[in-house]
Amino acid sequence: MKCNLSLALALMAPAAICLLAGGCQQPAPNGVEAALARTRHQPQAPDAWAALGQAYLDTKLYNDAFVAYRKATRLDQKNFEALRGLGEASLRLGDAQGALDWSGRALAFKPRDPVALGLRGRARLALDQVDQARPDLERAANLDPSLVEVRLALLTAYHASEQDLLAINQAAKLTAQFPSEPRARFAYAALLEKQKRLAEAERQYRETLRLDPDHKSAKFALALALVHQHKQLAEARRLAAEVDAADSDSGTAAGLAAWALFLSGKQEEGLRELALVYKRHPGNMQVVLWIKEAALKAGRSELAEAASKTLQAARVRTPSQ
Repeated sequence: MKCNLSLALALMAPAAICLLAGGCQQPAPNGVEAALARTRHQPQAPDAWAALGQAYLDTKLYNDAFVAYRKATRLDQKNFEALRGLGEASLRLGDAQGALDWSGRALAFKPRDPVALGLRGRARLALDQVDQARPDLERAANLDPSLVEVRLALLTAYHASEQDLLAINQAAKLTAQFPSEPRARFAYAALLEKQKRLAEAERQYRETLRLDPDHKSAKFALALALVHQHKQLAEARRLAAEVDAADSDSGTAAGLAAWALFLSGKQEEGLRELALVYKRHPGNMQVVLWIKEAALKAGRSELAEAASKTLQAARVRTPSQ
């Protein structure tokens, strides 16, 4: 579960640049104005800068949060809130190693703080250090069960360790405790689907979409679940098409929409659409697999054989890539 982003202080948001330059006239988000005013009245107070960092963090201005927290630690290297905040901002910006370092420095002062423990666990998880992440996450969750991010990370750690029973129990508890959290619903649905509990998974995917109608992963997963059950194929096609309209880079959603069309009885139309998707995305082997299955069902042996050869060639190429 590696992060693909990197922390780039050179690409600071305008508000952060103004902050370093000593301040300039810019509109501030709600909740930030009071914190900015406090830093103007108390420019040498580390707690004021830490509070500003938290305000920026709350409004998802992570670069600005990092800059404010860094100012606090320059004024006081032992400011716990700022050290912990630097870890959270780093993780949000994709710098998992930085998050690990900052959370470690914070825990040196408060080793039982559940937020800092959870942060270190989440950072380790992002670095694929699953075995090291789990104890931190479990301890943080036990100390403060209300930490949703920690609980979600713990669920991921269990799943990554192939401890699906622990993962599904954690997911069930999460959805019960946080019924309005779509990420918990989606994770629960995916685990249920893995256990072939398709009807239950479908309910959780639908609940995810009720809570977050734009959840692309839930749309695609629900479409796939419906296709696997050969039911409500028109809805499956619509959901897959919506995902493709929002993100058409890979072609998998478009292929799923075409596959649903084929399974609904419109075989020739579905095959033509699958061929068009493959033409746009020739590297997508899932689409080729659907073409092969469709060709076999439609009695198109030459097309099925061509798809098989394409799949075989892809398998041969994979080890050397």
